[in-house]
Amino acid sequence: MLHRLQADGVTIVMVSHDIEFCASYGETCALVFDGSVISQGPARSFFAGNSFYTTAANRLARELWRDAVTVDDVIRRCRQESR
Repeated sequence: MLHRLQADGVTIVMVSHDIEFCASYGETCALVFDGSVISQGPARSFFAGNSFYTTAANRLARELWRDAVTVDDVIRRCRQESR
């Protein structure tokens, strides 16, 4: 549904504590603390470049693939390595 709305040109603003969801579906992400935006950027680089506030997949795989942010990224990279 989100992809369909986006394809129709609808701007979607989401607020969530679900980091995995935000990494998978967000285009731009921001970290709000104490009422102020303290960090923001494109979702992939936002999560890949953040040591503390990042996805579980990035924490597990960042030593091998810094830009692996989602579980799908890690699975894709593992399949590529096994070829």
